[in-house]
Amino acid sequence: MKKYIFLLLLLFALSKVEGLFLPKPVLGASIYENYPQLRFGASFNSQLTLSNGQKVQAQDYLPWKNLGVTWYMDWSYTGGARDGLDYVALVGAYSSGAYTAAKCNTLKQTITAHPERYQPEHVVFAVGNEIMYQPQSCPFTPETYPAQYKAWYDCVKSINPNYRVSPGAIVGTKEYFKQFGKRNEELYRQMLTNYRNKYGINMPIDVFVTHTYLLGWTNEADVNFFKEEVKAQRKLMKDFGWQDKEMWISEYTVLSPSDEVTMKRFMEGTINYIMSNEQINTNLGNPNDGNRMVQRFAWFILTDVVSGYRHTLLADLDTAAITPLGSKYQSLVQKYGLGLPTPSSTSSCSCPSGIPSKLSGNANCDSVVDRADLNYWLNQFVSGVVQSQYSADFNCDSKVDRQDLGYWINGFTR
Repeated sequence: MKKYIFLLLLLFALSKVEGLFLPKPVLGASIYENYPQLRFGASFNSQLTLSNGQKVQAQDYLPWKNLGVTWYMDWSYTGGARDGLDYVALVGAYSSGAYTAAKCNTLKQTITAHPERYQPEHVVFAVGNEIMYQPQSCPFTPETYPAQYKAWYDCVKSINPNYRVSPGAIVGTKEYFKQFGKRNEELYRQMLTNYRNKYGINMPIDVFVTHTYLLGWTNEADVNFFKEEVKAQRKLMKDFGWQDKEMWISEYTVLSPSDEVTMKRFMEGTINYIMSNEQINTNLGNPNDGNRMVQRFAWFILTDVVSGYRHTLLADLDTAAITPLGSKYQSLVQKYGLGLPTPSSTSSCSCPSGIPSKLSGNANCDSVVDRADLNYWLNQFVSGVVQSQYSADFNCDSKVDRQDLGYWINGFTR
């Protein structure tokens, strides 16, 4: 109770300072406004085997930095984040994905071995991949997935409560993706209803990781259908209380073999849509990101050995050379906002694993978000100087402002 009384007094005092009071703290997503390149991602396997049999580590081999890619998914949880490359880690996936305490412990050991690759600000954990879709060897049904999600969610949060968790992706909303006599979206809604009935609350999530494949639409390469797919999935998010969560499209492309002109047209049209004001939707969009519907998107696929995906590659597998389609992607990154937070600001925005993160408003990286952290924010806000030590730039956008106050308030009141 004392904490909330203090907060009320603080907000009253701040309201007397012109330009300082933040009636409703804006939490999250704001960094995209300053660094739009952070929206651009691509999926790829971390371990690659070249045509000559040589095995390479994709993060060291592929030209993701030259392309402008800033986040990725590799269908595992062992890849980890890198400097300038955020990560979606996959747990509980495929036929061997059922939760056990031993699997949770293995995940914890992996994170403990490389803590620098699993900072909460740079990692999201997705529970399953294209869930309830048998071609992905997913063993779960709308009846069994809720318990699996809760078990993995609790596991991840027990390792670090600041980790962000998402349910497994929807494949797409049309009839093509049908299982158990129902569309994948229908199964997904049934699963979410089952979770609510079982546990008495909507499924808790931090981010919504999804796919937006258009197989089943009249024309898979039609940008207008992509727009409708985004809206359909945003409608699902709103229906289950997730409108204020970020939507990360971790896979999308034209899966059917297509010529270069078609692929470039689809890529340019979809990215232009995602990055434009047409994305703004007050009914469905994320209010923490200017009511935009999509926060981050990842092209499928940066490179791969499967011959059926040759038309989608951004880089050649054997040479790592950027393909013509990759050059189109690169040009779109440059069009919409080349530039990332500096390494110094990123490092000052991380706290060691196991304690409240910077995103929680923990300026001094101790065991609690408290008034001391507020003092760091106030001093840096007034002076306009971001300290390298005890930085109050909680969202890593290279400045200390009212957005950061919002992060502190959120962390302080938890």
